[in-house]
Amino acid sequence: RRLAAWSLVSRRDGQWYRCHPLVQSYAKRRLAEDPELQAAACDARASLVLEAVRNAPNVDTFDSGTVLDGVEDPLANVLAVFADLVERGRFESVAELADPLDRLLGFHGRLLTLQDALQMAVRALVDQASGSQAGADEVRDRLEMHLVWLYLRLGQYQEAAATADRLLAGANTAPDLVIELTRARSAIDRTEGQVDQALQRLLAVRDLAATVSERLKAMIDDDIGLCQMVLGLYPESRESYRAVLAWARRTGSQPVIARTLLSLGIGHHDGGEILDSLAYLVEAKSVVTVNGLRHIEPYVDVKLARTYLYDGDFDAAAEVIDGARARSGASWEPWLTAEFDLVSARLAAARDDPETMWAMLERSLTTSADLDDLPFVAKSLVALVDLGSARPEIGPKADGGVQLLASVADTGSGADYADRLEAERLLERLGDSVQPESPKPLVDVIDDGFGYLRRGRLLVSRGLR
Repeated sequence: RRLAAWSLVSRRDGQWYRCHPLVQSYAKRRLAEDPELQAAACDARASLVLEAVRNAPNVDTFDSGTVLDGVEDPLANVLAVFADLVERGRFESVAELADPLDRLLGFHGRLLTLQDALQMAVRALVDQASGSQAGADEVRDRLEMHLVWLYLRLGQYQEAAATADRLLAGANTAPDLVIELTRARSAIDRTEGQVDQALQRLLAVRDLAATVSERLKAMIDDDIGLCQMVLGLYPESRESYRAVLAWARRTGSQPVIARTLLSLGIGHHDGGEILDSLAYLVEAKSVVTVNGLRHIEPYVDVKLARTYLYDGDFDAAAEVIDGARARSGASWEPWLTAEFDLVSARLAAARDDPETMWAMLERSLTTSADLDDLPFVAKSLVALVDLGSARPEIGPKADGGVQLLASVADTGSGADYADRLEAERLLERLGDSVQPESPKPLVDVIDDGFGYLRRGRLLVSRGLR
């Protein structure tokens, strides 16, 4: 009571207390002196957090980023409880908490913190020789599945592929884990330009997913729709996405509704239907804004800005880009930053700002090359030649541009279908001035792309506009 009177302790939401840092420090020291009391306190906090996890809304949706109701300071408490459960070897509860921890830390852009927590738990399972513990192998597999997806988000594709392949080779891998790992493995295939292979992986587990849950079936349909879109199978892609959208509306999953509207908007844009694309993206933005889905908002923003740009509304595109960077730009994944840079480059070109244009193109190509993401390398090269050939400092007759386009347009390049079409269109525009050599693999022309960039930036710095 005295502590409360002095505002050093306050009770919140019935079961949680907020303490002054000095009180917290003192309490931790006293608990450390009494292991039984410390264990009881840890159990009480863990029970509150796990109860909130079990009662969380939308538990059967994906990519929700749900903040747990009834948990004071959920980010700090879920992380602390996770670490404590690992330390005390309560791995079934660790597995139960892994998904909300993933969502919360991902929601706040704390990806390296998440990586440390998951790797710590996996090491603990091994170090404590808990393989003899019932279900321990499956708990470890589930934690490593989260790591596979995290490696993907961090651009660590080789680590993601190696971990996913090892887990998929396990004889006793649970069906839902097989589906999740197959989704991750197909995502890796896409970054390597092997989209047909990615699609076949997904189709092979589609029926299995339907037997496990509607949620997993929707997730597989979502990934299939993406592969179909990348391959230029737009009618089939829309059918897959509409199945996902129907499930999302039926279950009330606003995050999945937003994601699927975004995907439909991208597909219509790539199919040349700009007004239809804009309608889907504006609706997606509305769903994101109304429901406070901050973790999805930048993905919608970058496509919305691009579509405004293609529709000729430069002011609207700039407003979306500036707002997105101000809100969350510091926490974006590398490839998302690169995509914003590409849109910013196109906007700068439209506004006759060559310095910014070349700088943004260089940042985008550098990021995609560092990630070894061939589809995005192709996207960056197409934008590079498209914008550079229209500038006086490079022009349509510059060496190298046509060769870059020929490498992207080649059927086996690994580029997305829409980018191959764009490269072919540009080749037709530039083809009278320079004849392309035989196409080289994309990985062999990245340095040529940087050479093209350096020429443009050098000439701009010398005053040629």
